Amino acid sequence: MLKAIIKIIIDNDWVNHEFIKQGVNGYEDIVKSTKEDTVEQMSEACGVSIDDLYETARVYSSSRSIIMWGMGGITTCTRYGQ
Repeated sequence: MLKAIIKIIIDNDWVNHEFIKQGVNGYEDIVKSTKEDTVEQMSEACGVSIDDLYETARVYSSSRSIIMWGMGGITTCTRYGQ
């Protein structure tokens, strides 16, 4: 699901390019990895509708800060420089 959201954000250029320049390593590798599958394939694989993936990507990319929950616990992310 996360890879689909990342792909949608990149494909629609909903990327904070200034943040990427200032604080992200390996961005080009992430971009390359999103070229492997379509959003449709990812939607089917994760069981989340394409509409829900797009809405999640839109909300995520327009938010000032987010909280991510994963296997490692909670991570709080704030857009660099804002």
